[in-house]
Amino acid sequence: MQTGKSDEETAQFEAFLARRGYRVAPVTVEHDDYVFACVYERADAAGKRRTLEAYLPHLDLALDAYERMSQELFARQIPQILLIHANEINADSLDATLQRLRERGYRFITLDEALADPAYASPTAASKQFGSSWLARWARALNKKLSFYGQPDPSGWVAERYAAECR
Repeated sequence: MQTGKSDEETAQFEAFLARRGYRVAPVTVEHDDYVFACVYERADAAGKRRTLEAYLPHLDLALDAYERMSQELFARQIPQILLIHANEINADSLDATLQRLRERGYRFITLDEALADPAYASPTAASKQFGSSWLARWARALNKKLSFYGQPDPSGWVAERYAAECR
């Protein structure tokens, strides 16, 4: 989630939200579901099946990346907060997505339970232009070098279709 290009802009944005009773849910797992969503929404039935077949393996790549970032940053797995946009592909694949998460050992907790983890009290850096994972923001704020900063972008035919039809 993009919250500001500078620390000052981020503080102003978060204060604006707080004055209106909102709080920021610090997303640690973002898996480019919007890319797959656009391709999916423009596809015929066969294309939808093909997109779904590529979608969950990409989620696995994202989870692998963010779990590794958590381990490198905190020397343990923190409770992850997954960003899931409201769209057709997520509606059609939610059961499979949740099952995939369970199979990986995830369990579902409230936002308050996740935020109680000490990792979420870590200092954060501004998101800059793009809304990177809080794991990357924490690493920047703590001057900690990670081996990478997020999941690989979708590739192959999904990326080609997105570039051609969705940008």
